[in-house]
Amino acid sequence: MKNRHLNDSPFFRFMSFAGDVFLLHLCWLLGCVLVITAGASTTAAFALRPAFAQLEQQH
Repeated sequence: MKNRHLNDSPFFRFMSFAGDVFLLHLCWLLGCVLVITAGASTTAAFALRPAFAQLEQQH
């Protein structure tokens, strides 16, 4: 029988959050390759902060 509650462990919740933050930073870095789009990439990254906070509160 598989342990179905393994994804609810603090380790997996933290790794999921760390992976999301890593992907956000990667997208931001790719968006800043051209200096012209750096402002738009930074604005988009800061716009996602409340979404990450809301996801963290749900767990």
